[in-house]
Amino acid sequence: MINEEIIAPRGADVTGRVVAVRRSGRLHKPGYLRITLTSLTLQGQQIPVSTSSFFVQGASPKKRNWALIGGATVATGKKDIAIGVERHLTFRLTQPIVIHG
Repeated sequence: MINEEIIAPRGADVTGRVVAVRRSGRLHKPGYLRITLTSLTLQGQQIPVSTSSFFVQGASPKKRNWALIGGATVATGKKDIAIGVERHLTFRLTQPIVIHG
């Protein structure tokens, strides 16, 4: 959206890249993922974009691990990161784009 006007309809194709990632640690470090958009396809034209990044972090396994640690048994508690299909992601342009046509 630009000034409350929709410029790309829902379902428009976008391309992005992963700019940072960390796997979940065994006992206390949650994993995370940072992504950014690199292009947007409008009316069959692929338009390069430069955007802010979107950051998502997995749940901390720390509380679960302390509940499961007993004697010589240690649970890993690793958690995958998931972004739901209908989740609203917000990216902000960091450079202006020009749309012809």
